[in-house]
Amino acid sequence: STTAAARKLLARMQAKALVPDHVSYCALLDVYAEANDVEGALAIFFDEMCQVGKEREGEGRKGGRLPTDVAFGTLMKAFARAGEWRKVLMCVDGMHELDITDEREVCYALAAYACGKAGRWKEVVGLVEALEGREGGVRSLKTYTFAMHACGKAGKYGEARRFLDEIEGREDLKEEMDAYAYNLAMHVCARSGDQAGVLRWWCMMKESKRGRGLDNFNVSALMTAF
Repeated sequence: STTAAARKLLARMQAKALVPDHVSYCALLDVYAEANDVEGALAIFFDEMCQVGKEREGEGRKGGRLPTDVAFGTLMKAFARAGEWRKVLMCVDGMHELDITDEREVCYALAAYACGKAGRWKEVVGLVEALEGREGGVRSLKTYTFAMHACGKAGKYGEARRFLDEIEGREDLKEEMDAYAYNLAMHVCARSGDQAGVLRWWCMMKESKRGRGLDNFNVSALMTAF
């Protein structure tokens, strides 16, 4: 299996006196996440990564803090695949307790995705509102797109539209828009009865190089508004 092969590679590293760092453990954790082995991922995270982190801290050694935001994100990926949205939120709380910063907002986006997949749109709104309340606000387009998808899936297009308005008001987020995000924007506008909004996002998509690639879906979104 892939997990067994990854374990053998780690053992070979250690046999050659190579000390695994956070990159090594995150790679191993990702293998278990891809294999949907949640228990194995948990064992790596707590029994190995956290333990090594404590040992390094106690010895005053360098080599990167364990666990890291990447490690938390990979563990959350395993939980999200398994539909364990509560455990994903526990990871977010754990990061807060350890004062680990999610600079790229990957973990929060994953949390929004996992909760949305489980139909927990209120939890998604809570996550986004917490981010909006911090310095710098929401930093990633993915966080908003996952939030819009979660609210739209639950039929809460008023909430979805609020997130879309935030995107439209920020040039940095609009620069990240891809074909999927444009499709979602037009769908939200269509479902909330805003035909002008659908056309506005359609025109922005046609002017953007990153908006190309899902024309059939985008045309469908445009047609639903009329």
